[in-house]
Amino acid sequence: MVSFGIGGVEFFAHPWELGPRKAKELLFTSDWLSAEEAKSLGMVNQIVPRDTLEAAALAMAQKIAKKSLFALKLTKEAVNVAEDAQGARRRCRPRSRSTSSPTRTGSSCTTC
Repeated sequence: MVSFGIGGVEFFAHPWELGPRKAKELLFTSDWLSAEEAKSLGMVNQIVPRDTLEAAALAMAQKIAKKSLFALKLTKEAVNVAEDAQGARRRCRPRSRSTSSPTRTGSSCTTC
């Protein structure tokens, strides 16, 4: 990352996701991670072979689709509130030009 070869919102999430020491190591060295390393660090939930990726994604989507929409909404909101309380979601919200507080709309953050 220090070489700025690849940009992205994950740059701002590393300290929260990995802790400051590991984040600095990865950002300063620009090292790549294997899928196994990313999973062990909690950056990905599952590792799926490319040829079964679509089936695995659909299976997960079907499992989630069977859940109550209301329960899913409440669960998502509860997790988001917990992240807000920790300051984790604030890191990736764009700031409004008219105020110094983060905006709730227009975020391109993939972790929120």
